[in-house]
Amino acid sequence: MTETRVINGRVVEVRHTAVGVKYINRPLTTMESKYEAWKAEQRKEKMLRESITTWGYQKAPSSN
Repeated sequence: MTETRVINGRVVEVRHTAVGVKYINRPLTTMESKYEAWKAEQRKEKMLRESITTWGYQKAPSSN
C-alpha cells in the first residue's frame, strides 16, 4: 500500500512493506506546493481567530 503524506513540510511517499514502513522523499508538484501554502495560511487565520476570541478582544473605547 502506498500513500503520500506531508511530514515536517516535506512530501513523503509512505510504502507499507512486509518488513515495515518505507519513506521515500518526493518533490512537490506546483499544484501541491500552492495547496500546502494555502493550507498553512488557513491554519494561521484559524489560530488568529481562536486567539482573538480567547483573549476577549474588544474595541478600544472611543475618546470624545
